[in-house]
This record gives sequence, C-alpha cells and structure tokens, in this order.
Amino acid sequence: MPEGIKAAHLFFEGRVQGVGFRYTAQNLARRLGIDGWVKNLPDGRVELFAQAKQEFLEKFVTELLGLFKANIYNYSLENCPPQEYSGFRVIF
Repeated sequence: MPEGIKAAHLFFEGRVQGVGFRYTAQNLARRLGIDGWVKNLPDGRVELFAQAKQEFLEKFVTELLGLFKANIYNYSLENCPPQEYSGFRVIF
C-alpha cells in the first residue's frame, strides 16, 4: 500500500437512489484517482468505500456532497484502514 493512503466508509441518506448518484461518484472518483466502490442498499441509502491520499479523499467527499446537497439529508463517515483495491466501480 502506498504511503499516505487513507480510507473512508460512508453512508448517504436522502433521495440518493435513482438520481445518478453512483455513476456521478464513479466518474468523480476516477477523475480524482480514488479507489473503491459504491452501491445502493435495500433501505434506500447508498454505501461507499473510498481510499486515496487525504487531500483527494477530502475533495471527493466535499464535491460529492456539493453536487447532491439537495438530495442528501444525512451522511456518516467512518475512517477505516486502506485495503488492497484498485480502481472505482459501481457494485450491483
């Protein structure tokens, strides 16, 4: 694992399914060099795992929250250990 890599596990609540959230997250992650995944949960939330250098991880979360500020009414972020992961994908 490269030095300085941080990871975050996030859950987004609100109108986050059926609005392009996962594909927007994927495109933004790829642009910023974020590794991880995103998926819809049966209870209507979206779960996301992301890892990168701290500055890119913070930018990713900030931009995602800004793009969907009208849709997200709550989110939680838990820092976690980085994993051996490459690329960013939508999980079905």
